[in-house]
Amino acid sequence: MDIKLKSNKINPILKTIIFLLTLVFAFLAGTSSLQLIRQAIYFNYETENFTNTPAFIVNAEDKIIELSNNAGMVSFYGQNMTYEDFCNNEINNEYLKSEYNENLEEAYNYFDEIQAIKKLEPKIDGTSYDADYDIFYDKNNNEYGTIEDFKMYGEGISSTADNNEYTAPSPANRSPSETFETTVFYYDSEIIPETEENKDYTDALIYETHAEWEYDYAVLRRKLFSIVTDARSKETIKTELQNKLNEQLNEAYEDEKWRLYTLREKYSNIDFYIQDNTSGNYISNFEKDSDIKNLKENYKTNALFYFHYDGRNIKTTPTNINLKESFLIFALEELGIISEKIDTEMLAEIFGDTTVFVKINNPEIASDAFFTLKQSFDENKFLIPVELKTQTILFSILTLSGIVALAILSKPKYKDGVLKLPFNKRILFFIHLLFFIALVVLIISGIGLSVYEDYTSNLLNFTQEFVFLLNNDSITIIVGILFALLVLTIINFVNY
Repeated sequence: MDIKLKSNKINPILKTIIFLLTLVFAFLAGTSSLQLIRQAIYFNYETENFTNTPAFIVNAEDKIIELSNNAGMVSFYGQNMTYEDFCNNEINNEYLKSEYNENLEEAYNYFDEIQAIKKLEPKIDGTSYDADYDIFYDKNNNEYGTIEDFKMYGEGISSTADNNEYTAPSPANRSPSETFETTVFYYDSEIIPETEENKDYTDALIYETHAEWEYDYAVLRRKLFSIVTDARSKETIKTELQNKLNEQLNEAYEDEKWRLYTLREKYSNIDFYIQDNTSGNYISNFEKDSDIKNLKENYKTNALFYFHYDGRNIKTTPTNINLKESFLIFALEELGIISEKIDTEMLAEIFGDTTVFVKINNPEIASDAFFTLKQSFDENKFLIPVELKTQTILFSILTLSGIVALAILSKPKYKDGVLKLPFNKRILFFIHLLFFIALVVLIISGIGLSVYEDYTSNLLNFTQEFVFLLNNDSITIIVGILFALLVLTIINFVNY
C-alpha cells in the first residue's frame, strides 16, 4: 500500500517536469530551425555580401515591380507638369469633359422643354399637384396618389378614355420606345432634336387640367435641378457646369500630387526616377532638378543595388548567388519564394517605353524590408551552420521523446482488458480532435507567415511599425513560441 501511494505521488510530479522540459525543447527547436533556414536559404551563409542573398534579390525585384506599377502614372501626370498641362492632357480630361458635355446638352434640353411647357399652362381650374408629397388634388380637393388615378377617378374631370380630343402621354410616363412625330419630348433616352416637322409642340400636347401641367412641369424641373442648382439661363447652367469641371480637374491634380508624396514616403531607402518617353512626364523621389540630374549621372555610386532601364536595355548590379542544390531549394525557386537573379525580361516588359533609374541605398532608415533584412543578415552570418544543425536535431529529438514519455505516463485505464468510452465522451473526443486539427493548422500557418514575413514584407500589408518590430530577435522568439504551442496542443490531445 505504501509503495502504491508513493508511486501515485511521484507520477504527477514527473509528468509536470517532463511537460515543462518538452515545451522548452520545442521552443529551442523552433528558434534553431528558423536560424538554420535563414542561413541556408534566405541569407546564403556562404557569402558576406548582403546583396548576394535570395532575400535581397526577391525584395529588390518586388520593390522595382511596385515602382513599375506607378510607371503608368507618368502617362497622365508628371511632377514637371503645371496645372494647365494637366488639364490639357487628353487622358486626364477625356472622361470629365465627356461627362461635362453630356450634362450640358441634357440640361440645355430640359431648359428648352421647360420654356416650351410654360407656354402651355392652362387656366387655374381648382386642380393641383403637390410635388413635395407627389399628390394630385381634383376640384373637390380629393387626393390621388398617381396621375392615372387622378385622370380616371378625379371628380369633375373627364376620363381620358372618353375624351375624343387627342392628348399626348405625360412626359414622365412616356415609354422610351414611344415616338411622336410632333413632340420634342423623349424622356429617359436621347431627346429628339427640334425640326420643321416637330417644332410645333403646342399642336401635340393639350392639358385638360392644371394638375397635369403642374406634374409635367415639376418632373422637368426635378430633372434639370438634378444636374445644376442655378438654371435661370443657359449662361448660368454653362457657368456652373464649367466650374464643376474645373473643380474635378483640380481635385484630380491634387490627388496625383498626394499620390506622389505618399510614394516618396514609402521608399525611404530608395531613390527613383521614372519618365514616360512619349510625353516626357516624370516622377521621382527628388523634387529638385539638380538632385534628379545627380541620380541619373551617379546612380551606381555608393549604391547597395542599382537598376537602370532606358526603354530597350537593362543595367543592374551583378549578383553572385550559389545556393547548394537540394529539393527544398528547388521547390522554393519553383514557387517563386526565392530567386538567384533579377528577372530582367519580365521587368522590361512591365516598364514598356519608359526610362527608369532605381538606386537602393545602404538601409539607414527603419521603414522598409531592407532595413529589417540587413539586421537579420548581420545577426545570422556569425552563426555556425553545423552547430545550428546539431541543435535543431537534438532539440527536436528531445521534444519528440518528451511527447512519447507523456503518452506512456498518460495511458488510459482498461477494464477487463477493454477500453470503453460512453457515447457522450466519444462525441467530445471527435470535437476535441477537430479542434486539435484546426489549431495545428493555424499554428503551422502562423509559423510559415512569420518566417515569410521576416523574409519579405510583401506577403501581407502590415504597417511599417509592425514590420520594424519583426527584427531578428523578435521573429525568432515568435517562431519559438509557436513551436511550443504546437507541441502543447499535441501533448494536450495525447493526455485527453
